[in-house]
Order: sequence, then C-alpha cells, then structure tokens
Amino acid sequence: MKEPDEIKIAWVIWTLLSFLNDILWDRYEQEFLQLSADSHKMQQLDWLVAYLKGYDLPF
Repeated sequence: MKEPDEIKIAWVIWTLLSFLNDILWDRYEQEFLQLSADSHKMQQLDWLVAYLKGYDLPF
C-alpha cells in the first residue's frame, strides 16, 4: 500500500518535472524542432535514451 507521504513526494516530483519540461521547451523550442526533423539524429538520441533507461528498443 502506498503511504501518504510517498504520494505527496511523487506529486511534488511530477510537478517539478513538468515545470522543468516547460522551461526547457521555452528555451530550446526551435532547436528541438530542428533536431526532431533530422531522423538520423533522432534515431541516435532514441538509442541513447533507451541505453540510459536500460531498455532495448522495439525495432
């Protein structure tokens, strides 16, 4: 069973991550869009993220 403090901590972490996401998007929006248009660079980043998460990609 989840403890009330665990739920509160999870909520704060989720809220802070959402806030950080907004800040990063606002600062790097154009660069992110340019990067996402390059399929080779995106594939490299997908592999990096998968490696860091410890998962294999489904393809």
